[in-house]
Amino acid sequence: MCLAIPAKVVRLEDEGLAVVDLHGASLRVCTALAPETEAGEWVLVHAGFVIQRLAEAEVAEIWEALGQSDPSERGEGSAAAAN
Repeated sequence: MCLAIPAKVVRLEDEGLAVVDLHGASLRVCTALAPETEAGEWVLVHAGFVIQRLAEAEVAEIWEALGQSDPSERGEGSAAAAN
């Protein structure tokens, strides 16, 4: 089974790339499939690609469905911002 995971965009890099915070880990992803991606927003990441932009309410629903708590509620996300 393949799974897409919510991540917070920390910053945009060269054309088509971004750094996201994925549960406290920094990951470089491709934004070619969602070129309108902006820093500071939530996105859905699958296999290293941003496949969809997400509203914050959607993020909470996804984490709940996965049986995990929303990282924004735990104060996570600052680790990637420091990179």
